[in-house]
Amino acid sequence: MRTDLWLEEEFKNPNYVPNELKKYFTELTEYEISRFLLNRGYQPTASNKFSIQILKEKNVWEKTEQLLQKYKNEWSGPDIPIFIFPTRQNLFHNRGKNGYSFIDKIFLFVPSTITEKELEALFVHEYHHICRLNSVDKPIVEHTLLDSLIMEGLAEHAVLDYCGEQYVLKWNHLYHPNVLERIWLNEYKPFMQVKYGNRRHTQLLFGNGLSRPLLGYTIGFYLIDRFRENNEGFSIPSTISTPSEQFIKD
Repeated sequence: MRTDLWLEEEFKNPNYVPNELKKYFTELTEYEISRFLLNRGYQPTASNKFSIQILKEKNVWEKTEQLLQKYKNEWSGPDIPIFIFPTRQNLFHNRGKNGYSFIDKIFLFVPSTITEKELEALFVHEYHHICRLNSVDKPIVEHTLLDSLIMEGLAEHAVLDYCGEQYVLKWNHLYHPNVLERIWLNEYKPFMQVKYGNRRHTQLLFGNGLSRPLLGYTIGFYLIDRFRENNEGFSIPSTISTPSEQFIKD
């Protein structure tokens, strides 16, 4: 979606972007949409006006369209709307870039400093979510902590395979495998059936603030690592629809 044109209009009318997005969020109010964008790092400021221009010069919208066509073919994925917004730098969010996937749309929040390969890595992670959500026959509200761990682990392994190790989230390399095995067995496995929306699900997935950031992502990456070691035929396309439980069978 050409959100760059929307953003230009927003400087004349602050409600323009939430009003446009309302068509894609029948369950949310314009205020709730504005809060969602703000929480992910976007707000209509003068500095963002400058960022938009840089992102346009980098052809971010056109390159994202090319990525969509490439990975649609690679993974037999769906055609969905993608919304791109500039965001401020943020060390917690991997140099400021972050994404959010719904089952039928993707939001990409990118800083003006983003490189072409960083954009691809962000897209690959989020679009893999879309493909898996549409391949696994399970409503979001029924997703368990295990489902979320495997979702994130597979998405980051997709980044590893298609973009390279330097583009994988740095949190995935903070712990020795032996430490991760203990954390998995003692802290995560007992709660792997906790449902999406439960407070413990959220806490375990995102970790404990700055001391253990995104620990659930790290555990998910580790579980896929372990699975790959024991399955020579592993590939990203062939595992998109594999049930989560399959990845932890000993």
